[in-house]
Amino acid sequence: GIAANYLYAFGSGKFDDVVRAYASGELVPAMALTEATSGSDLRSLRTSATPVDGGYRINGEKMWITKGGVCDKVMVLARLPGHSDDGLIALLV
Repeated sequence: GIAANYLYAFGSGKFDDVVRAYASGELVPAMALTEATSGSDLRSLRTSATPVDGGYRINGEKMWITKGGVCDKVMVLARLPGHSDDGLIALLV
């Protein structure tokens, strides 16, 4: 799936086990991108991810997540507040 491809291409080595589990079918991936107000347009993404002790706090709403009801892990695309560039981040939840 797309989530596995992103992890393989852009993730650090700490995700190698997850990528292998996706490839073998042991884990079912999903990706949360689409929002009611922006569709799948990354530039209009409104979900935010704020750093907190031990991780991130995600604030927003996603919809139409393929395999969302049966997945083991979801890659959530969000925006980091206060970053000058796009500030996009993908979080494995």
